[in-house]
Amino acid sequence: PIIGSAIAMASDPLGFLLEQHRRLGPIFRVRAGHMKLVVMAGERANAFAHGEGADFLSNRETWAPTLREFGAPNNFVGLDGEPHRRLRRKFAGHFSRKAAESRLDELVELTVSAFREHSAGDAIPFVAFSQALASRQVGTLLVGRTPSQAEHDAILRYTNAVVVNLSLRRMPRWLFRDSQGRQFRRDREVAFRFSGELVAQRGHKGFG
Repeated sequence: PIIGSAIAMASDPLGFLLEQHRRLGPIFRVRAGHMKLVVMAGERANAFAHGEGADFLSNRETWAPTLREFGAPNNFVGLDGEPHRRLRRKFAGHFSRKAAESRLDELVELTVSAFREHSAGDAIPFVAFSQALASRQVGTLLVGRTPSQAEHDAILRYTNAVVVNLSLRRMPRWLFRDSQGRQFRRDREVAFRFSGELVAQRGHKGFG
């Protein structure tokens, strides 16, 4: 009763959730250790979440702890309703296909350069490679600067630790605060230094 379905979810999360969906339907509750989750799964549930569900479901509840840690409590990811829609509209152009197409040559060169760092026959870890490439491309499009590999790795470790533990709540928040060691603090310092340099570099110029 204490750990609930934690073992089943840890060993085969997709298989476990599919089985619960088959047994219980598109909406069901799951308890895994300290977490109590409501799962909405399936085509109709997703259509609801992305349609009229926006009036009943909250981004802030999930993302507020992470955004406070990042020092950006009003990031549109964690806002609901009209404030969320207003910021989405404001930034939409920077993430549009048109914005990317206008600088396609740069994006292609970044992709080619990333592959040049490997030799023929190398095994390339797909997830890590894709994350690093996306970081370079988005950084180039938005602010004209990309992190070094060391900065990218540190920022990724820091971001993953924060999101997984504060928003996805893998561990209680008080335990997360007390359990982070030197590596986390170093990574956090790198992430904040890099973001601070970007702000200082761009100044009032904004994005793009």
